[in-house]
Amino acid sequence: MKVTLDKRLSSKESPQGLAAMIETLEGEIFKRENQHCSLLYASQHAEGGGYVASMPQLIMGRIKAPFTDGMWLLPIAANSEEIFGIDNHGKYAEKGQPVFIEIHGGGIFSSPMRLEQARNNGQGWKGASELYHKEFDLLLNDGVANGKKIPAFFNYNEFLELSRKPEFYYRHKNYGIIMDFYGATDRTSRMCKIDGMDFNPLMIARMGGTMLMGAYLEKMMDFYNTNIVGNWHFFRSVSDNPGIINEIGPHGGILLLGNEPNRHISNIGPFENVQFAAVSAESLKKYYKSLVDKSVKKVVEGLEKITSRYIV
Repeated sequence: MKVTLDKRLSSKESPQGLAAMIETLEGEIFKRENQHCSLLYASQHAEGGGYVASMPQLIMGRIKAPFTDGMWLLPIAANSEEIFGIDNHGKYAEKGQPVFIEIHGGGIFSSPMRLEQARNNGQGWKGASELYHKEFDLLLNDGVANGKKIPAFFNYNEFLELSRKPEFYYRHKNYGIIMDFYGATDRTSRMCKIDGMDFNPLMIARMGGTMLMGAYLEKMMDFYNTNIVGNWHFFRSVSDNPGIINEIGPHGGILLLGNEPNRHISNIGPFENVQFAAVSAESLKKYYKSLVDKSVKKVVEGLEKITSRYIV
């Protein structure tokens, strides 16, 4: 199925005008017999310069898409993940204290092989996927996941400020947000009133910032005719008993953008059979070519206007 996904935001505007700044880009949805196979097909479709959509990209897709589009009709897994573990070197928290990492655009579980491995390892804490300690330390201290460097990391306050500017979304496709573990996880996992979302750091980080969140929730209320949204996670049981992190080790899971009846964003383990959305390199080439063609046309029209001044 073809779906509407994001493209570049031009620079100014408020959440209300955001949809007008998102160019339409066509993506494909992939679902196979299990989670890692679905991701594998999506990743193959994106080879050569495309991408598997992250949660902010899915959110932008829903902001732009009509309500009849597959973006609104289907639950779609994101190339985004949430991970917690112990900061053994004191880089972002006191040494020995837990930290929380939100990653968009590619991290540990963006590898189909790693997802398959998580599935083969069996269910971790509360359905999450268990990470290896070295794997988590490499991510936290060096910003490396699956042998690839994640281009940018922000602390939560820094991210909150930067993501208020529309250019953030096309400058940063793959990035991590380092958050206070208790601030991120001390939220009930349930259906919530939209009114309180401005003060929910987990939901803000999941959606890619307050600007995207505001525009999405506004449209979501029109679609579902309700002001209730689901914010589900498997962290609360850990934040109520933080000492258990030393026993269970680092864990995480990918994000899922749901539809009816839950209207939710949730994190999931490796056993849920979900679909991913991906944009091919060819689709991106066509999109960028159209931008170039439009720019050339404007230049030519401008030159013709200038030249006509000197024609008697």
